[in-house]
Amino acid sequence: MIQEIAKIQKDGPSNDELQKVIATFKNHYDKSIETNAFWMASLISYLDRGENPHLILSFKERISKFRPEVIKRAAQTYLKNSYLVEAIHLPEKSTPAKYKEKKEKEAAPTSLTP
Repeated sequence: MIQEIAKIQKDGPSNDELQKVIATFKNHYDKSIETNAFWMASLISYLDRGENPHLILSFKERISKFRPEVIKRAAQTYLKNSYLVEAIHLPEKSTPAKYKEKKEKEAAPTSLTP
């Protein structure tokens, strides 16, 4: 992921990549506007930020104006290495005895009587 961020900071996304993302966002928007949850969340979000809620209706027009160079500048500004955190999740060390015990518990019948 870090290499991909560095690539976007250096070159920006390809026009094809950006158009695929824009199409995905537009498709999601078209489906979401049919739900009350979308309208409630959008209105709250716009009003909390002090933005005009009418902008919700121009989302597709505004996102169509995105260009690779704009995404490149945003990546350079907001995705700085000093902001990144790399986390590695290491699974709990398991032993054959722990595995057997876990499987036995899962397989044990449960009683429905008190």
